[in-house]
Amino acid sequence: MRTILALLAFTWAYLLNAGTLPANINSNTVLNAAGSPYILSGNVTVAKGINLTVLPGTILRGSLACNLIINGELICRGKKDSLIRFDSVSVTFNSGASGYNPATGKGSRFEYTVHMPAGSNMAIKSSKTDVFMSHSRLTNVYYAVFVQSDSVDITMRNCKIEGVTNGYSIYNSYRNWKLDLTDDTIINGGYLYMGQKNNVHR
Repeated sequence: MRTILALLAFTWAYLLNAGTLPANINSNTVLNAAGSPYILSGNVTVAKGINLTVLPGTILRGSLACNLIINGELICRGKKDSLIRFDSVSVTFNSGASGYNPATGKGSRFEYTVHMPAGSNMAIKSSKTDVFMSHSRLTNVYYAVFVQSDSVDITMRNCKIEGVTNGYSIYNSYRNWKLDLTDDTIINGGYLYMGQKNNVHR
């Protein structure tokens, strides 16, 4: 009897917390559509060395303007007919996060994602972390991509930036970083703000 009650208590606790992300993710974690929407009640931090994988159709939703802070690795691989959504959630890559490596195809990346951060927030912020995006849409933002360091590669393929509110589509005041754009579209997206001695490839 005690065993049955314990199992029921465990099941209830799991169902009660289902879909709510903890403030700290300290073990490799996979998010999928079945558990969506995953709610961020505040900032959520992925620890260094930890992988957070987001599968097609997943929705991450902030109860307020929240940050998903990456010190490890973030892999978001949606599909054309099953997009990954970040609603009222900004993604921040801290220095030391696992950046995208074009030679191996590994590291932090976004494929078929939609980003709609709340208010005047940034969709993607990077500090010394290379980021790859493809077939993604960033809309109603102050900054779509905000780079806060030099020696960073931002690669975008078939992405759309639209509805930038008073800010910039892509912003970095630092020197010596690379922006690689291929078949991307900017609609009502403000300007690109580039520091000195940067490389832009289109």
